[in-house]
Amino acid sequence: MKAAQVVYEGETLSFFFPSIFSDTSIIDAVKYIKFHSGPRWERKLLEQEISVKEGSLEQFKHVLIGEFKYIASYIKDEPTNIKCMLVFSKKINHDDMWERLSDAIYENDLLYDSLFSAGFVNNGNCFGRSESLDIESHKDDSEIYRTTFT
Repeated sequence: MKAAQVVYEGETLSFFFPSIFSDTSIIDAVKYIKFHSGPRWERKLLEQEISVKEGSLEQFKHVLIGEFKYIASYIKDEPTNIKCMLVFSKKINHDDMWERLSDAIYENDLLYDSLFSAGFVNNGNCFGRSESLDIESHKDDSEIYRTTFT
């Protein structure tokens, strides 16, 4: 797995991508995230330094404390489809992160089939739903989480 981190308003935001994504596509995905600012949305990470590190779930356990959001989609890796999950800070909307993941998939010459599920993850347990994407988590998402990030 790869972890991207950026400091925004004094807080470290963390994002966890499968290793199939290049560092450049991860940095691009993170820097174009939109934040609500008064009556409009703004991209506030364009000028921020974003670090990307590769490692195992065990190595990043100290960062994955508390609740995060996630989205899962099918990635086409001929001849099969792979369930792929992205875990990210609760400050980010699911729908904006889905746009960023779609861009990263395209930049890595991958194809995606469809959004599978979205919700929240805490200590490896996936639950809930995404209001902005209007999609539920699934019972096998916790297993996808362990498979994606180990």
